[in-house]
Amino acid sequence: MRPVDFLKLFVPEALGEGEAFLIWTMDPNGAKRSSWFRDADKAAAFARRCAGKANVYFAPSIFNAGLGGKRGAVQDVIGVNAFVADTDIANTAHAKPGLPPDLDAAKAILAACPLAPSVIWNTGGGLQAAWLLHETEWLSDATRPQVAALSKGWQIILSNVAHRAGGYVTDSVGSLEHVFRVPGSMNLKPEYGSPRPVEVIEAHPERRYSLDDIREFADLDGLTEDVPTQAGLLDIVLRPNPEINREFLQVLLEEDTKFRGSWHRTRPDIRDQSLSSYDLSISTILAGFGLEDQQIADYLVVFRHMHGGPKDRAKALRRDYVSRTIQKARKTVEARNAG
Repeated sequence: MRPVDFLKLFVPEALGEGEAFLIWTMDPNGAKRSSWFRDADKAAAFARRCAGKANVYFAPSIFNAGLGGKRGAVQDVIGVNAFVADTDIANTAHAKPGLPPDLDAAKAILAACPLAPSVIWNTGGGLQAAWLLHETEWLSDATRPQVAALSKGWQIILSNVAHRAGGYVTDSVGSLEHVFRVPGSMNLKPEYGSPRPVEVIEAHPERRYSLDDIREFADLDGLTEDVPTQAGLLDIVLRPNPEINREFLQVLLEEDTKFRGSWHRTRPDIRDQSLSSYDLSISTILAGFGLEDQQIADYLVVFRHMHGGPKDRAKALRRDYVSRTIQKARKTVEARNAG
């Protein structure tokens, strides 16, 4: 795919007055430059001229014009055209632990996403992928924070998918102003020894999504609190059909009144009858019995499968949500034991 065809996926028509599209470059000496355009043809021509001389990036967002040499911040974003993923692979340039070992593993992560990507490109050091919107989502000061939160919520989903695929991690690229490599350019990281081409490996321009499509899976509950970093997430693997100790479950149901009420979701003493409240109750009881994090997580998946719809079940596969719930439960048990 030519650079112009790629960029037109994000900016199909010329922009209006006060609107700008970013091509950002960084040469091998570290010199950075922001260049602004109103149509994909001129942006692609500039990207081609820079290819081989600098690392070339673009932002899948529309910015306020007049930023000059500035790269732009989230408050400068006035339109969003896609949500993007960045999956580095382990190599000489990427030493972060937990990265997928090769392109096949990175592809498997994207293949496991709840929505299929519109376009995937090889950056020379991993894969980037975009979920294109049907049309530009224009932002106001009132709506920008909501879309920014949605973008970050989508990254949480991608992180959870990567963890389930093999305990892998992905880069968090949810900020609306983030930049990504332009296909047709070269990856000039010195660690590689020689330039590596940036190339589209899969394109489905007809795959377009609405914000509601993204929102259906990017459950934003976790964003009402501090979102855990990778280091703050529990070492658990969430599977749709986990094995639990059914004999132990039966003993609890027969001997523990509170657990039985929580498991069957019939406790009148719990004022908030949401599944989240029962998740916390079950986690607290199981933590009190000394179960490990993975065991508690498995019980929560089974519980939500019994009582919830597709979206409720999907929430039980979110490592951020389950981690936070179990951590709260353990704090409750610790406080009770200390008292």
